[in-house]
Amino acid sequence: MKIIIVILFIFISLFTFSQSNNAYDIAIKKNQIGDSLFSLSEYSQSLGHYKEAYSLIESSDSISLISDVLNNIGVANDYLGVYDDAIKHYNIALDINTKYNNKVGMAMTINNIGALYFFWGKYDLALENYLESLKFDHELGNIESEAGSYENIAIIYKHENDFSKASNYFNKALQINKKLGNKNSIARNYNNIGNLQLELNDYHKAIVYHKKALAMQLKLNDLEGIMYSNNNLGSCYFKLKEYNNAEQYFIEGLRISSKQNLKVQILFSHKSLANLYAVTNNYMQSNKHLISYYELKDSIFTETKHQQIMNLEEKYQSEKRIREIELLNTKNQNQDLEIESKKSQRNLWFGISILAFIMVVISIYHYLKMRKLSEKLRQKNDLIERTLGEKDVLLREIHHRVKNNLQIITSLLNMQSKYLEDNKSKAIMEESKDRIKSMSLIHQKLYQEENITGIESRAYFQDLINSLCQSYGIDESEVELNISIDSIIMDVDTAIPLGLILNEVISNAFKYGVDKSKGKFGFTFIHSDDKKLIIKIKDNGSGIPDDFDIKKSKSYGMKLIQSLGKKLKAEIEFTNNNGLEVSLIINRYKIAS
Repeated sequence: MKIIIVILFIFISLFTFSQSNNAYDIAIKKNQIGDSLFSLSEYSQSLGHYKEAYSLIESSDSISLISDVLNNIGVANDYLGVYDDAIKHYNIALDINTKYNNKVGMAMTINNIGALYFFWGKYDLALENYLESLKFDHELGNIESEAGSYENIAIIYKHENDFSKASNYFNKALQINKKLGNKNSIARNYNNIGNLQLELNDYHKAIVYHKKALAMQLKLNDLEGIMYSNNNLGSCYFKLKEYNNAEQYFIEGLRISSKQNLKVQILFSHKSLANLYAVTNNYMQSNKHLISYYELKDSIFTETKHQQIMNLEEKYQSEKRIREIELLNTKNQNQDLEIESKKSQRNLWFGISILAFIMVVISIYHYLKMRKLSEKLRQKNDLIERTLGEKDVLLREIHHRVKNNLQIITSLLNMQSKYLEDNKSKAIMEESKDRIKSMSLIHQKLYQEENITGIESRAYFQDLINSLCQSYGIDESEVELNISIDSIIMDVDTAIPLGLILNEVISNAFKYGVDKSKGKFGFTFIHSDDKKLIIKIKDNGSGIPDDFDIKKSKSYGMKLIQSLGKKLKAEIEFTNNNGLEVSLIINRYKIAS
């Protein structure tokens, strides 16, 4: 229904400006068509109309319209992910508004620039722009926009953990919205203040604000707001360990988000319920929601990649259409006076043709999308069949599923470890998780890379070291890391046992050998000329006893190193050299084809 309304609007707009020779009137209609297409999430097509509108008024003195169109071009580029073009057009709009002292346009542009900086995580620049926008709101007496600026500023301070200032600005926004009677904004302010109290660990106060928000949203039938309030209340009660109340609100949040198909919030609900059921020892329900969480997360990733492909295709078609229109305009400018007299009739037929074209495009739109997608998949499948065949596709899927299953096992171990009180048991659980992570890294890289039969040594070992640094709290700014890794493509049968051996050796170095404030750690991996893999791992700790013998060690980790070392025909040596130095020479290994 929404598409039909937009089509009718576009037809009326085309008919109207086909009867006008006024560039200003045509630009307004082009801008309105762009707004209509933007509301349908057709960002590439809307961008084309915005650019056409700008080309008609670029040299005019219609400052307000120029500012509006330039900001629209910036926002469309922002949604398409073309951030360089977005900031470029925002800056052009700002220069024009500043030159002609158009304060309304300046406030809008500065606010848009602030939002872009916030998305980039440049909070200092975002705050600078929001404060500047607030100054213009004061001067113009635009108190509704002023409330929005206060709220944006508060969110920045909350991200920077300046909770006092965040509270001050949230309350300023709330007072203005109460004065204006803007109930939707009041409810949103209550939720923001409640979330701030949650950050401050004042859970009871947070519940008061979230319940105020929920009561208003129920009266307004604001389903999305009701969903956020339920999730927020669930989080508060979870923190208070009132698990029955938390479960009630999380389930209601999941019900509404599923009904509205709000996938990010569905993810939040599944993860929250998985944690809640784990805490209450209902592991069957916890596992159910955890699996739903990872399945939806994977589907969102797939949809995002598909949408990126479609956006690129739409952008190409839009630019092609713009070039065709520019060529037509150039030809029209060279027409003589006799053709000019027939221009109105020709434009009418042109408008009807465009309408017919749009109707045809809409009719076959979904068909073309599916055909293009099918063609891309066919080409990809042909490439796979010519190189690796069907076996590679199956292997990639198996590695993906294995990686997901290992990740679920890690999550379950992580939940279970919260309830272990014995430090030795906790240590064993952490070591098990690190071993699983070393294998999970391999399967993740196998399904992500083009070559699914081998692992690139440099990336894998670097990721393994980074993962263990994170596990053992190793700060790279405090500990000197000296890492040198030759790049080879290892077969899976070599990568898995070698990864487990290195996981044990590096874990021991981080646990017992590396001082977290002034430690040193070295890792060298060499593919030698005599076809051997030579690995040296060194720390500056206290070393090992002089009578240490790995064959007599009762440690599970040492037994694992010995067992896997035999498989690789590894020569393993532990020596004291201003700390412990472990040398491995791998004689049996495979290079992936």
